[in-house]
Amino acid sequence: MAGLNGGTVSATAWPVIRSGLDAGIGVSEASWASNLLRDNGIGAGPCGAASLAGVDAALAEPDGRASLRMGPATHVILISTEGAAANAGFDPR
Repeated sequence: MAGLNGGTVSATAWPVIRSGLDAGIGVSEASWASNLLRDNGIGAGPCGAASLAGVDAALAEPDGRASLRMGPATHVILISTEGAAANAGFDPR
């Protein structure tokens, strides 16, 4: 895989996605997140690690937790759409 190119949302899928969306964020670099997941036993390429990078970017904002209404009981589910094998030979370090 050459990378995640999510610049254009499917016109068919967008109404369904929008109806269940509370927030969204774009990330331009996720290899550090891939490294972190790998170091914790989860094989994910940078596209698969983009969800972790997105959560990190959102929470890095000064009011990130408040704007996302995240409290002590909040659970975050990350979905990885790509395993490490999709980037055979890719070494983000």
